[in-house]
Amino acid sequence: MDMDDINSKLENLKVPNIDSTLHKDKLRLTLLNMQRSHKIGYVLIIIPTLFLFGVLLKYVFHFNFPLFDQLESLMSEWDKITILKPVFPILYLLLPLIALVMNLLASFHFSWNPKSSELNAIYRFRWPNFIIITFSLLILLTFFLYLITENY
Repeated sequence: MDMDDINSKLENLKVPNIDSTLHKDKLRLTLLNMQRSHKIGYVLIIIPTLFLFGVLLKYVFHFNFPLFDQLESLMSEWDKITILKPVFPILYLLLPLIALVMNLLASFHFSWNPKSSELNAIYRFRWPNFIIITFSLLILLTFFLYLITENY
C-alpha cells in the first residue's frame, strides 16, 4: 500500500455523527463529594457527641467524669457573659445540622429532565454517610426533646 491509497481510504471514511445535545437534556448534579463530606461530618459531630456522652455518664449512670465537670463549669462561667451565652447552644445545634445537610447533599443525586419538567432525586447509600446522617439526627432530636421537656 502506498501513501495515495491510504489517503484515499481515509478521505472516504464515514465520520460518525455525535449528537451533543444529549448532555443538555439530562443534567446530573452531585452537590458534594461523599468521601469528603463524611470525614468533615465526623469532625462536626464529635463535640456534641462527646457532650451528650458526658451528660449520659453523669446524670443517667451517676459516674463523675472530671473533664465533663470542667466543661460544665466553663459553660456556667460563659453563661454569665452575655456575648458568650449563645456559644454552646449554637455549637451543639449548628454543628450536627451542618453535618446533616452536608451528608444529605452528598448522598442525594439530582437530575433534571426538561422534556417532562421533573426533578429526580436518587439516594446513594454509603455506610459512613448514613452513620453521620443518623447520628446528626439523633443529636438534634435529643436536644430538641430536651428543650421541649425542660420548658413545658
